[in-house]
Amino acid sequence: MAIKIKIPRAKGFRGSLKSPFVRAGLAAFLIVCICLFGVFSYYYVKYQKIVEKKMSGQIFANTAKIFAAPASIGLGDVNTPEAIAAELRRSGYTE
Repeated sequence: MAIKIKIPRAKGFRGSLKSPFVRAGLAAFLIVCICLFGVFSYYYVKYQKIVEKKMSGQIFANTAKIFAAPASIGLGDVNTPEAIAAELRRSGYTE
């Protein structure tokens, strides 16, 4: 007569999926991942449209193109506001 010894086997991945706690945890994890992916996708598309809109036109149309030191205006100098505005427009400033 032979003696049979039963060796317990590890449950493995399939055995752990039978537990309701593991299934609930896995389901919760998947739901959270799907929600986060949805939020990320929404904001990605939203800001992609904003950037595309701004990049489609002239990007540097309203930037100041100033490459030199500004002209100094001191107390007692004779200047009119129109002359100062004309100097700023010549320098590249826009309204």
